[in-house]
Amino acid sequence: MSTSLMYHAFGVRGYLYQRTEYVGGEIHLTVKQADRTLQCSACGSRKVIRRGGRERRFRGVPIGRRQVWIVLKVPRLECKTCGVVRQAEVSFAPGQHGYTKWFARYVVELARHMTM
Repeated sequence: MSTSLMYHAFGVRGYLYQRTEYVGGEIHLTVKQADRTLQCSACGSRKVIRRGGRERRFRGVPIGRRQVWIVLKVPRLECKTCGVVRQAEVSFAPGQHGYTKWFARYVVELARHMTM
């Protein structure tokens, strides 16, 4: 799978595709944030230093009947400008949610065709 397919199929932009794993009937797509896209979530400065990170999983649009998870080690960044240490914002997931923006669109589209 390519980085281009990650963007066009799952809406993941600014991240580099690393690998695919098949775990218990699920598809886990591991990505890494490109260094050129790192910026402080407080002031927006690009003068940042990586300080570790935490692995998070985001539910993506399913492929057939298989659940898709986007796995990302979200980097902690220290800003040289404002001195804050925070996790980087994840551009393809709204807020602190565990799903992608494209998955949310998928759910809304399904709701239009179904009765509540």
